[in-house]
Amino acid sequence: MTIPKKQSDISIGVSSWNTSELVEEALDSIVATASDLNIDVTVIDDASTDGGFAPLAEKFKNDSRFLFVRNEKNLGVPSANVVLEHTKAKYIVTLDSDARLMPGTLQMLVAFMEAHPEAGAITANLLNADGSPQIYYRRTLTPFRYFFTTLIGSFIDKYFLGLRNSKSYRHVGLDITQNPEIEQSPTSCLMIRREIVGSYIFDPVFRIFMPDVDLCKRIYDSGHKVYLVSAAKAIHLKSGSISKKGKVWLSHELDYRFMLYFKKHYPYWFPLIFIAMKLDRFLRSVMLRTLGREAAR
Repeated sequence: MTIPKKQSDISIGVSSWNTSELVEEALDSIVATASDLNIDVTVIDDASTDGGFAPLAEKFKNDSRFLFVRNEKNLGVPSANVVLEHTKAKYIVTLDSDARLMPGTLQMLVAFMEAHPEAGAITANLLNADGSPQIYYRRTLTPFRYFFTTLIGSFIDKYFLGLRNSKSYRHVGLDITQNPEIEQSPTSCLMIRREIVGSYIFDPVFRIFMPDVDLCKRIYDSGHKVYLVSAAKAIHLKSGSISKKGKVWLSHELDYRFMLYFKKHYPYWFPLIFIAMKLDRFLRSVMLRTLGREAAR
């Protein structure tokens, strides 16, 4: 399929790994809501094995805005980086295969970006299927904040500090009606200012965990900010296929990506973080063996 000759204002990247039953609705929502916006859409089959991608390419073959790409190797979240190879649009939108754009969302995101040059990225207001809000925004992950996610740190925070650090990190009490600055956003429906991402949107070393954390840290390091645009809404189903991997695998994978993140952004703190992480892993293992459960992060 040919790429649009006219340079787009917005490039939307939709990556699918064994979610062919979901991604069609995501693409339909783009078509239904884009209106007269100048967009292009790159749909990435991230080495799926469900064999359901071909019908989608057939369905949209006459829409020149759509380009379908298949990866021979599964790249995870960084598969979205292929968008940069096919477009030079001013804004990049990452849209999960289980996300659905609501009418006016793209238009409101563009309008906010145009009015706020300090915004490096903005997220739509993510909603559950029943319309209730999904509030899982975070502040920038620093070594100090990481400590209070460990067993020892969370014990101190809970029993001596009244969960002050946990509430701050998790934006407890955030007023989502006022276009708040949120520092760290999920990437389910995220508009990014292309000029600040460099050679990649997501660092390839963060395949599953931490690509959003790393991206938002880089945005702030560039002198920009991340906001939630309250009126721009998207349904996010949170299908979560990686949960099939099991809790032990997920926990160790998360720890590994934590180490990569701190080694990259806080190299001087990394030795202390490494010790804290190993101690936390040991304590969690003891808890799992003795109590049969592991404390939530």
